[in-house]
Amino acid sequence: MFFERIGMVLLMCLLSAGLHAQCVVINEVLVNASGNCDGNCVPNTAEWIELHNTCNTAVNIGCYVLTDGDFGVTFPSNTIIEANGYIVIGSDNSGVPVDIDLATCNCTSGADSEIGILTNGNEQLALVNAAGQFQDGIYWGSGQFTQTPSFETDPIFGCFSQTIQLAAASSTFEQVPTADDGQTVYRSCADPASWLADGLNYTPGESNGESTGTSLNIIASPENPCEGDNVTLTASGTAGNYNWSNGQTGSSIVISQAGSYTVSIENAAGCGSSASISLSFQIAPLVDAGSGGVADCEDGFQMEGTTNGTTYFWEPSIGLNDPTELSPIAMPTSTTVYTLHAQNGTCESTSSVTIVPECGNLYVPNVFTPNNDGLNDVFRPEGKGVADYSLQVFNRWGNLVFETTQYNNGWNGKIENEPAPAGTYFFLLKAYDALGNSLVGADVMEGEVTLIR
Repeated sequence: MFFERIGMVLLMCLLSAGLHAQCVVINEVLVNASGNCDGNCVPNTAEWIELHNTCNTAVNIGCYVLTDGDFGVTFPSNTIIEANGYIVIGSDNSGVPVDIDLATCNCTSGADSEIGILTNGNEQLALVNAAGQFQDGIYWGSGQFTQTPSFETDPIFGCFSQTIQLAAASSTFEQVPTADDGQTVYRSCADPASWLADGLNYTPGESNGESTGTSLNIIASPENPCEGDNVTLTASGTAGNYNWSNGQTGSSIVISQAGSYTVSIENAAGCGSSASISLSFQIAPLVDAGSGGVADCEDGFQMEGTTNGTTYFWEPSIGLNDPTELSPIAMPTSTTVYTLHAQNGTCESTSSVTIVPECGNLYVPNVFTPNNDGLNDVFRPEGKGVADYSLQVFNRWGNLVFETTQYNNGWNGKIENEPAPAGTYFFLLKAYDALGNSLVGADVMEGEVTLIR
C-alpha cells in the first residue's frame, strides 16, 4: 500500500509536470539578506525566492525541487500556484509573508547550515519538476557549478529521491545581476528576459511593477449597440495573458449585457496593465405595420403603421403615395410585402405587412329608363378599378347610336340629341384594370340592353 501511494503521488506529479511544463519560472530573489541573519541565523536565514505561474491555469508543483546545489526544497504534494499567481519560499524572519517556511515545512534536503541557500556572492538556483526535467534556472557571479555539480534530494512526501545535475553556466541558466546585501534581483517588466537588481523593488507575492510601459486599449464592435446585439470587445496594445473582469480570457470576448468591463494583462514577469470600458445598450423602437389587406385599383389600401421611433419609412416605396408617412395609400400592381422601418438613433426595428391588389368585376345593367327622374336614367356599367374602357351601342339595324372611352360617361337614351325609341339595343364593351386584366370576362363583351319609356 505504501509503495502504491508513492507511485500514485509520483504519477500525479509527472502528469502535472507534463501538462504545465515551463509555466512556472523564478521571478524574484532576495540575495544576501542584510544584517546579522545573512547566513548567521542557522538554520533560519532571511533570504527568499518568488516563483510565478505565467499560465492561465493553475499548476500543481508537488514534488518539484528548488535547489542551489548545497540545499534543496521539495514542494509538498498538491502545492498549487493559481493561474498567474505567485508562491514565496523563505523563513519567518525573511521580513515578508512566505507561503513555504523553510524552518517548519519539513521539506528540505541538505545541511541545515545551508538553509540560507543564497548566502554566497557566486551562486546558481535551479527549478526542476517531479521527473527531474529542468524548468528554470538563474545564476549570479560565476555560480558554483564546479563546487556543486549535482544535488541529491531526500524522498520526502512520497516523492522519489533524485539526483539533479547542475551543468556548467550555459543557456540553461540565465545570468542575472550580482546584487548587494538586502537587494532583490527580479525580471524586468518591460522585458521579462532581462533582470534588474536594486533595493527598491521588494514585491514578494505580486508582480514586479504596475505597467509594461505599453498602453492597453479596448475596442467595442459595434460601438453603439442596440438591445439584443452581441458586442465583441477586443483588447490590444501588448501581448500576454488577457484576463477580463467577467472571468473570460483571451484578447477578444463577446458580451450582451450592459456594464463596465476591465481587462488586465500579465507577461512572464507578472507585470501588466489594465483598461476599462463602460458599455450601454440603446433601446430599439417599437413598430407595428398594422394589418394587411386588399387594394382595389381605384382607391388602393389605407396603411396603418404605428411606432415610437423618431424616424420611419416604408420599403419598397413603389405603389405608395408617400413612403415617409405612417399611413400611406398603397396601390401595388402585384402582391407586395411592405416593411415599416423605425429608428431611434442607430437602433432600428421593422414590421411587415402584405398588400394584395384586386380590381374586381363590372356590373352591366340590362335595362334603363331615361325619363329624367334621377333613377337609372343612363346606361353605364358600374364598378371600380377601370383603367382602359370603351362602350359602343347599336340599334337593331346595326347603326352606331353611342360610343365613349370615358368610364364615367354613359348613354342617356338619345340619338342626335333626340329621345331614342323604346326597344332593345345592342352593345360592345371593353374594360380592363390597371394590370391589364379584363373586367368583363372576355376581351369584348357583347350584350343587349332594353330602353323603357
